[in-house]
This record gives sequence, C-alpha cells and structure tokens, in this order.
Amino acid sequence: MKYDFNFLEDYFKDYNVTINIDGDTSFKITLDQEVTIYFQNAENEDDSLIAFVNGEWHCHDDIIFSGKNGYYISLNYIDFISEIIEGNVLICLLYSAGKLKDIFPIHKNYFDELDYMEFGEELRIKKLKIEKKFGKLNYEQEN
Repeated sequence: MKYDFNFLEDYFKDYNVTINIDGDTSFKITLDQEVTIYFQNAENEDDSLIAFVNGEWHCHDDIIFSGKNGYYISLNYIDFISEIIEGNVLICLLYSAGKLKDIFPIHKNYFDELDYMEFGEELRIKKLKIEKKFGKLNYEQEN
C-alpha cells in the first residue's frame, strides 16, 4: 500500500501538528513532544509502513486491535489517524529500567497489552489532545 501524502497533508492542515515531508518517501506527523508518527512509502508497496519515531512497533498494512474476548477492529491508515484525533486510539509508551523501550497504539475498546507486560516494565498511556488551529501548517525541512 502506498500512503497518499497529499491527503495526509490536507487532512492535518487544520490541526496543531508539525509535518515533516521528505519527497514521496516519508511523511512524519509530530502530535506531541513524545509522539511522532512516521509513514514510509517504499518501491515495493508491501514494504511501505507506519511506525512511531523512537519505537519498534510498525505495521505494513491495516492496523488490527484485538481484545481479550476475541473481538477485533481493523483500521486503514486514514481511519487510524482519525481514531487518534477522536481519542479512540491511545498511545502507549513502554518503559523498562526507566528507558523508553517502545511506542505503540492501542484502541480503548480492544486492549489486551497488559497480558504481555514483563516484570519491571512501565506502561504510560496517552490520550492525545490534537487541537484544531487556524492558519498555516508548521513545516520542518528534512535534510
């Protein structure tokens, strides 16, 4: 799947986020100080991915959230960012020995991550407040 960076740019134009575009290969959206989503288009569409900067989690296709009862929800990348803005997808920051180990999304209705935690790990869950703004996007130039 190739991500439509023009759509993403247009989608976020009314929000107080920072966008960083590197040609047609990468698109970063900084949602707050700790959370930047990274979209990467690759020559082979199967290698395109969504990830979080400073995290190990990534996804090459729709994002699937599952709960303890076996129910799940599958979101394409457009629904994924919409659900973050609406507050239904939360961001988890996983710490081990006081250091950030991973950043990954969870859905507030489909959540089983506590089953996979190891002793000594700390999970911080953020519900991001992404506000609308008036004016132009905040752009950073990628070198």
